[in-house]
Amino acid sequence: MRRIIEKKLELGRTLAEPRDVTSRNTAFGHIVRHKFDCTVAEMIRVWKRYGQRPDIIAKVRNRGVLAALTSTLLPESARRAFEAKILAGGNVTAK
Repeated sequence: MRRIIEKKLELGRTLAEPRDVTSRNTAFGHIVRHKFDCTVAEMIRVWKRYGQRPDIIAKVRNRGVLAALTSTLLPESARRAFEAKILAGGNVTAK
Protein backbone atom coordinates (compact mmCIF):
# COMPACT_ATOMS: atom_id res chain seq x y z
CA MET A 1 0.00 0.00 0.00
CA ARG A 2 2.85 2.37 0.79
CA ARG A 3 4.31 1.88 -2.69
CA ILE A 4 0.97 2.83 -4.28
CA ILE A 5 0.74 5.98 -2.17
CA GLU A 6 4.31 6.91 -3.05
CA LYS A 7 3.56 6.46 -6.78
CA LYS A 8 0.47 8.64 -6.53
CA LEU A 9 2.42 11.33 -4.70
CA GLU A 10 5.14 11.19 -7.35
CA LEU A 11 2.56 11.54 -10.13
CA GLY A 12 1.02 14.50 -8.31
CA ARG A 13 4.43 16.13 -8.02
CA THR A 14 5.19 15.44 -11.67
CA LEU A 15 1.88 17.02 -12.75
CA ALA A 16 2.12 19.94 -10.33
CA GLU A 17 5.48 21.17 -11.64
CA PRO A 18 4.26 22.16 -15.14
CA ARG A 19 0.86 23.20 -13.76
CA ASP A 20 2.50 25.71 -11.40
CA VAL A 21 4.39 27.45 -14.20
CA THR A 22 1.73 27.23 -16.92
CA SER A 23 -1.07 29.76 -16.81
CA ARG A 24 -3.17 28.34 -19.67
CA ASN A 25 -4.95 24.98 -19.58
CA THR A 26 -4.20 24.42 -23.27
CA ALA A 27 -0.47 24.78 -22.72
CA PHE A 28 -0.62 22.52 -19.66
CA GLY A 29 -2.51 19.89 -21.67
CA HIS A 30 0.15 20.01 -24.38
CA ILE A 31 2.92 19.52 -21.82
CA VAL A 32 1.13 16.54 -20.22
CA ARG A 33 0.39 14.90 -23.60
CA HIS A 34 4.04 15.29 -24.59
CA LYS A 35 5.43 14.03 -21.27
CA PHE A 36 3.02 11.11 -20.69
CA ASP A 37 1.86 10.41 -24.26
CA CYS A 38 -1.74 10.77 -23.07
CA THR A 39 -4.13 13.29 -21.57
CA VAL A 40 -5.00 13.73 -17.91
CA ALA A 41 -8.59 12.79 -18.73
CA GLU A 42 -7.34 9.56 -20.28
CA MET A 43 -5.28 8.75 -17.18
CA ILE A 44 -8.33 9.36 -15.00
CA ARG A 45 -10.59 7.15 -17.17
CA VAL A 46 -8.04 4.31 -17.06
CA TRP A 47 -7.67 4.63 -13.29
CA LYS A 48 -11.44 4.69 -12.67
CA ARG A 49 -12.10 1.62 -14.79
CA TYR A 50 -8.99 -0.49 -14.17
CA GLY A 51 -7.30 0.91 -11.06
CA GLN A 52 -8.90 -1.79 -8.95
CA ARG A 53 -8.57 -4.55 -11.60
CA PRO A 54 -5.16 -6.16 -11.08
CA ASP A 55 -6.43 -9.14 -13.10
CA ILE A 56 -6.55 -6.92 -16.20
CA ILE A 57 -3.57 -4.67 -15.39
CA ALA A 58 -1.24 -7.64 -14.88
CA LYS A 59 -1.99 -9.04 -18.34
CA VAL A 60 -1.86 -5.84 -20.39
CA ARG A 61 1.62 -4.74 -21.40
CA ASN A 62 0.67 -1.59 -23.29
CA ARG A 63 -0.89 1.51 -21.76
CA GLY A 64 -2.48 2.25 -25.13
CA VAL A 65 -4.65 -0.85 -24.78
CA LEU A 66 -6.06 0.39 -21.49
CA ALA A 67 -6.64 3.84 -22.98
CA ALA A 68 -8.47 2.30 -25.96
CA LEU A 69 -10.58 0.13 -23.63
CA THR A 70 -11.71 3.21 -21.72
CA SER A 71 -12.63 5.17 -24.83
CA THR A 72 -16.11 6.63 -24.61
CA LEU A 73 -16.64 5.53 -28.23
CA LEU A 74 -16.16 1.82 -27.45
CA PRO A 75 -19.48 0.05 -26.83
CA GLU A 76 -19.73 -1.66 -23.44
CA SER A 77 -20.35 -5.06 -25.07
CA ALA A 78 -17.10 -4.74 -27.06
CA ARG A 79 -15.21 -3.67 -23.91
CA ARG A 80 -16.45 -6.77 -22.05
CA ALA A 81 -15.43 -8.99 -25.00
CA PHE A 82 -11.90 -7.50 -25.04
CA GLU A 83 -11.63 -7.86 -21.25
CA ALA A 84 -12.63 -11.53 -21.52
CA LYS A 85 -10.00 -12.06 -24.22
CA ILE A 86 -7.34 -10.41 -22.02
CA LEU A 87 -8.30 -12.54 -19.01
CA ALA A 88 -8.13 -15.67 -21.18
CA GLY A 89 -4.55 -14.78 -22.11
CA GLY A 90 -5.29 -13.50 -25.59
CA ASN A 91 -3.36 -10.73 -27.25
CA VAL A 92 -5.24 -7.43 -27.55
CA THR A 93 -3.80 -4.41 -29.30
CA ALA A 94 -4.89 -0.78 -29.05
CA LYS A 95 -5.96 -0.78 -32.70
